[in-house]
Amino acid sequence: VNIKDNEGNTPLHLYIYRGNDPECVNLLLKRQADVNIKNNAGHTPLHAAVLKNKDIIGLLLSNGADVSLKDKKNKSPLHLAIYHCNEDMSSEIPFMLYKEVISNLNESDANRPLHFAVANCGYNLVKELIDNEACVNSKNSKCQSP
Repeated sequence: VNIKDNEGNTPLHLYIYRGNDPECVNLLLKRQADVNIKNNAGHTPLHAAVLKNKDIIGLLLSNGADVSLKDKKNKSPLHLAIYHCNEDMSSEIPFMLYKEVISNLNESDANRPLHFAVANCGYNLVKELIDNEACVNSKNSKCQSP
């Protein structure tokens, strides 16, 4: 059930990327599909869900998906969720917050989730990040604070 294709995707990745029925994902999870396995880009099934199938996020988290795992571009699922922020996704982000230490999340250019939230999302998400101890004085590699 954890066999990979040429791009490193497992059946779980593929079902999530294609937005298929959550019951198929649930069946794979019951068959011990690895929720933290990475493909060639470093994406876990949770990264895939954040990018392509937000309805699966809660299911993956309840099955042990690790929100702190980063892809090859040093982005966690939270980074991707905030970077690709939209009204639908923002309702899932707070659920991810309590499982992740926001102040320790950096990406290669030192942008933190708060940098992305200020640039891409609305007031409510920025407030949520600050309320969850996101560092408001952190600077990226260009010496920019959020």
